[in-house]
This record gives sequence, C-alpha cells and structure tokens, in this order.
Amino acid sequence: MAPYLVLLVIAFITSPSAAAQEREDRGFRYRDGECVDPDGKRGLNPGFVGECGLLRGADLRGYDLHQLFLSGSDMRSAWLTEVDLSGAELHEVILRSARMHGAVLQGASLVEADLERADLQAANLEGADLTGARLRRARLKGANLRRAHLMNADFRSADLRSVDMRGARLQATNLRGAWFNEFTLLPFDLDRGRALQQGMVYRP
Repeated sequence: MAPYLVLLVIAFITSPSAAAQEREDRGFRYRDGECVDPDGKRGLNPGFVGECGLLRGADLRGYDLHQLFLSGSDMRSAWLTEVDLSGAELHEVILRSARMHGAVLQGASLVEADLERADLQAANLEGADLTGARLRRARLKGANLRRAHLMNADFRSADLRSVDMRGARLQATNLRGAWFNEFTLLPFDLDRGRALQQGMVYRP
C-alpha cells in the first residue's frame, strides 16, 4: 500500500467520529442569562446533554434527566416523551414544539422557558416554577399543574382542558384564548365566570 494511503487510513481510524464531535462539551456555561465560554464568547455545546446544550430535535426518550442542570439549552422540537425531568434546572430553555407527552417535570424550574406549541399533554408539572414562561398554543390537556408557579406566564391559546390547576399561583398570568372544560380544575380564586372574563374559552 502506498505510504500516503497508509497515512490516510491511520488518520481515519484515529480521528474522532462526527457523532463524538457533536457531543463535545465546548465549555459554554449559563451565566447571567447567557451561555458563554471562559473567554466570554456566546454559544452552545453541540449535542451536549447538559448546560447550554444544543439539542434541537434530539431524541432524549429513555434518558434520566431529573435534577440535571440544563439551563440555557436549545431543545426545540426535541423528543422528551415520558422523560423524568423532575427537579431539573431549565432556566430560559428553548422547548418550542418539543414532544413532552407524559414528561415528569415535578418541581422543575422553567423560569422564562420557551414552551410555545410544546406537547405537554398528561405531563406532571406539580410544583414547577413557570414564572415568565411562554406557553402560547401549548397542549397541556390532562396535565398536572397543581401548586405550580405561573406568575407572568403566557398561556394564550393554550389547551388547558382537563388540567389540574388547584393551588397554582396565577398573578399577572395571561390566559386569553386558553381552552378549558368542565374537567379543568381551576384555582380557588378563578371560577368559571372569572375565567371567561379573563378571556378563557370554554371548549368541551
């Protein structure tokens, strides 16, 4: 075999695979609402399941992510069906259009998270902190939002049918256009009449 071909084969064998490169931690960390490296450069860690991870469309089904620090990550359109994210730190995470049916987010911190159009049907968000989160057009049918912190959250046009919201904190929460039905368990201070006054829509 020609020397240059030998060198080419050795380089191919010893070079890291594309998949390994994609999972590289490039040192970006979430600080003061931004993902930056030690030099102050902004960015994300491609394929990194952790802080400031770039996980767009990633299939994370079967992962145990409970109590993991994932703040600053871009997880839009990711597959998180029935994944355990209980107690996880998800500050300003982008979960737009993520598939989170049946996910466990009990006690998770989703402050300022982007959950627009996310599928959160039957998800457990009991006690979760969704302060300032964006859930416009999110599907939450059958979800558990008991004692969740929903202050300043945006639920416009979200599907809240059959959702348990007892004990949830709703100060300055935008519920305009959100759907509810006879099985939606609203907080004690938000009866059906007040829900309609706030712009919610009754849908069986």
